[in-house]
Amino acid sequence: MRRLWLLLLLLLAEPWDARCQMAPLVVQHSTAYEASHVFSGLKLTGLCVTWHTQAARWLEVFDATALPSNGAVTAVWCEPISAATSAADTGVCFDWGVHPISNKTGVTVGVSTSASGCTNLTADGANDWFNAQLMP
Repeated sequence: MRRLWLLLLLLLAEPWDARCQMAPLVVQHSTAYEASHVFSGLKLTGLCVTWHTQAARWLEVFDATALPSNGAVTAVWCEPISAATSAADTGVCFDWGVHPISNKTGVTVGVSTSASGCTNLTADGANDWFNAQLMP
């Protein structure tokens, strides 16, 4: 009987729940309006961008530690984001919590105003605010 109590005590004292918890997400954001942002980390789980101009644009994620030069690019993820309907800010958020965007070099996010879409980058001016969640 003592062995059963000892086993029960060990099971209750073991921090099983701590082993099952996921690592906390790291939240990073812009500190001023900008055209792109370099995030520290390699697994992007969520991204929000706010912009305050009335031009149509593309949100592009790159596996890089800096925004590529304007021109032809290969983004790991790209999505059109609509133009602001007024001079007021407009924003959009994306969630990859179940299947994060996993990069090998870095996570750089930029907004492009190129009419060519995802295959070309024309970096926006300092009009955008970025907020992201990354896995450590």
